[in-house]
Amino acid sequence: MTEQNLKWIIDDAHGWLRVDKLKYIRSNFRASPYSYYDDQYVYLEEDCDASLYINEHKVINDIPVQMINGLSQIRNLDHISIGN
Repeated sequence: MTEQNLKWIIDDAHGWLRVDKLKYIRSNFRASPYSYYDDQYVYLEEDCDASLYINEHKVINDIPVQMINGLSQIRNLDHISIGN
């Protein structure tokens, strides 16, 4: 599967896989509370959720990377709660 709008976002201390929120909802994938979301995207935590999502959805394309100096604003978003 190739997916558009996937992007790795990596700051000085951590990383997340950015997934279109509607595609995330339709996928029935359920992330841990270590991941975040906003109105448009879900940011899957790199250590536990992102790799599971990639493997489950058989993502085969190269995923672009966005490097952020310092800490990402993703950290200020709402965490995904169990059941979302």
